[in-house]
Amino acid sequence: MRDDDVVSFAESLQWQMRVCAKAGAPVAAAILGAIGDAHKTGAIPNEIDLQHRVRFGDFVPLRLLAAVHALALDRRAPHLALHLPTLGGTAGTPVTATDIAAAFAAEAAWVNEYLHRTPQTNEVGRAHPLRIALAHLGSSQPTHLREIGCSAGLLLNADRMQPMPGEKVRQLPPIRSRIGFDLHPVDASSPAGRLLLSSYVWPDHVERFRRLGDAIVITQKCPVDIQVMDAASAVEQLTLEPGTTTLVWHSALWPYLSVDGRARLERAFAAVGSTAKNKARFAVASWEVDSHAVARRLSFTLTMRTWCDGVVETQVLATGNSHATEVAEVAAQSIDS
Repeated sequence: MRDDDVVSFAESLQWQMRVCAKAGAPVAAAILGAIGDAHKTGAIPNEIDLQHRVRFGDFVPLRLLAAVHALALDRRAPHLALHLPTLGGTAGTPVTATDIAAAFAAEAAWVNEYLHRTPQTNEVGRAHPLRIALAHLGSSQPTHLREIGCSAGLLLNADRMQPMPGEKVRQLPPIRSRIGFDLHPVDASSPAGRLLLSSYVWPDHVERFRRLGDAIVITQKCPVDIQVMDAASAVEQLTLEPGTTTLVWHSALWPYLSVDGRARLERAFAAVGSTAKNKARFAVASWEVDSHAVARRLSFTLTMRTWCDGVVETQVLATGNSHATEVAEVAAQSIDS
């Protein structure tokens, strides 16, 4: 399925269940199954605005999974915590359709808020491919780091985070400035912001949950500048500074953009790139599902594009899974842009 395909809610749900199961998240898959059972039997309250056909790239099941996790984390549905490893629960007794129906009936407004909110995953593991990209730039020039679709901006502190298990330690360029852009940024210093970010971690993944907490602490100690702006507008207003490299980073952003939004962003990249010189470099690094993937069994690709004196080069640097808990570097290989 493609991001812009309109599919049935059931199809989208089954796809997300398979993804969770393959990623070692049986509790998340079971919660989605219970949501599906409740939906099929009409047990989900009418007040919840659940459409029967959805845009695949909106990841509606992921939004509902986060809503369930948040209800437990915020103690609005404390009985759900018994099943969630992130709250000390176990998978011994799975969440049922009855559990879901009761929680959704009591908190319909809460669930609707999640349904209509773009997911804010801000996955901390993606700092690993970002560090690979930064190291690939070299350390001869300081870097201005810009992230589009940054959520809470946690990844802007990638150089201050602990390496992922098995990650090689690299020499990174000095980061002169860090700015994130998001239409709906999250304040990681607030209880509401921490709850929102935490809810999007799948409830099986305790280590991911812990890493998120560590990253939030780092960002509280080292705040970053986040501006309310869409991705294309953020890139369009960039100017390159002599003696530095400007790196734009995005991860798992592409599905949420419209076709027109993607085209406008690509034009913005090209326009800024056309001004790049040897001493005022421009690069874009992305961790996205990409047609240039060199290992089809892995779904995400770290792609680096660099512009200099009218020449643009596109390279694949690594492949891995969505959360970047598995990342395999590849020999830098230029591909057609």
